[in-house]
Amino acid sequence: MSEVQSEVYYVFFTDKETGLVGAINCVDYETAVKSAEEKRQEARYSGVKIKANYNGHCSY
Repeated sequence: MSEVQSEVYYVFFTDKETGLVGAINCVDYETAVKSAEEKRQEARYSGVKIKANYNGHCSY
């Protein structure tokens, strides 16, 4: 039986032009950090944050 991953990381960001909030889900923290760094380098996005979801509970 395969092991179930209990953690998922989300990168949240806001589009400055539209005000819409987007999110990218990542399977590990290192990938989330890389995605967040890429979003922070783009002038179009603000409020870039990483949130972890442990077994269905999101950390703030």
